[in-house]
Amino acid sequence: MSEFTAPAFLDNQGAEEIMERMVGSLPDDIDVSEGSHPYNLLMPTAVEKEMFVNFILREAVKLIFPRYCEGYDAIADYHAETNGLSRKEAFYAVGEVTVTGDAGTVIPAGTVFSTASLNETPSMEFVAAGEAVIGTDGTCKVKIQCAEPGTAGNVARETIIFSDGSIDGIASVINEKPVTGGVDEESTESLIERIVEYERNQGISFVGCNADYKRWAEEVDGTGSAVVIPPEDDSGLVLIVLTDMEGNPASEELCSIVYDHIMRPGDPGMRLAPINAKLSVAAPSVVSVSVSADVQTNSSYTLEMVKEGFLRNIQEYLKKVPDDKEIRYSRVYSILSRTEGVEDLRNLSLNGAAVNIPVDNNEFPSIETENISFTQVENI
Repeated sequence: MSEFTAPAFLDNQGAEEIMERMVGSLPDDIDVSEGSHPYNLLMPTAVEKEMFVNFILREAVKLIFPRYCEGYDAIADYHAETNGLSRKEAFYAVGEVTVTGDAGTVIPAGTVFSTASLNETPSMEFVAAGEAVIGTDGTCKVKIQCAEPGTAGNVARETIIFSDGSIDGIASVINEKPVTGGVDEESTESLIERIVEYERNQGISFVGCNADYKRWAEEVDGTGSAVVIPPEDDSGLVLIVLTDMEGNPASEELCSIVYDHIMRPGDPGMRLAPINAKLSVAAPSVVSVSVSADVQTNSSYTLEMVKEGFLRNIQEYLKKVPDDKEIRYSRVYSILSRTEGVEDLRNLSLNGAAVNIPVDNNEFPSIETENISFTQVENI
């Protein structure tokens, strides 16, 4: 983002300069030396004006432009509203639990299941999305949704182990697969990027070009990056490869919501896509990437601590990889070298080599803890 250049009328507004101008308007026979009454009255005013001009007024001018509104959430929302946009709302994590118990036991919609509370981490509650009945085999599957929207609802497999206890006949509860799809409310930084992009593209077409499909997909709550793959034959089928706001492959539910937003199957007259256009929205295929390196750590950091920090840092970069079409070796090196606790490193490799990793349009890179191998070395 370009650096803000203040207008010229804000120049020369230091306290000393302001004081000099005010003193210059006084009669010549008045003592304005430091410590005199006129000085003691005028200098605080000069200091306050300096504060007003060089901070308050400067910030007010910056807020006229969306790109400089980071840190001012409400102002960014006003700019979005002016452009017909809005901040993307948080998304609920969804999944499924297996309930074991007496055959015929009814699990009503709204039944609460939860994870365990560990240390300072509170339990997370999930609500049954519909009614279910334990079958003759003593089990049933129950669709669930987190009680609160956001990424906190994305929990690992076998962590939802409690029911609310009000239903007799339930012996145990377990989620055999991770619960996914939870997305936090859009950040102001992300919203500003969309506003700036929208304003830059004022007057663009709505005829169904790649830019149109990308814009339509990314304006839906919960979406992250959309890569548009035009038809490769005469079928007319446009493919949108979609990630969520956290940079992970989009859930089936989110893909369906984006499809409905663009195609409007229930109201063809309001569809965004051109007549006769065909559309498919899908999550990218996950491509596992391994990272290895010799690392010299700070004496107060372990390799595990460095690995955790690197994994957090690399996730932000991975969100942008689908647009770049490759994982750049230099970027990964830079991210690892700046990870807290790293003194130096050597022999960094991606998938066993010091190379860039190409990523196709329908692929999404994933770096998991088990695929990170750091070796502790001394005095690199």
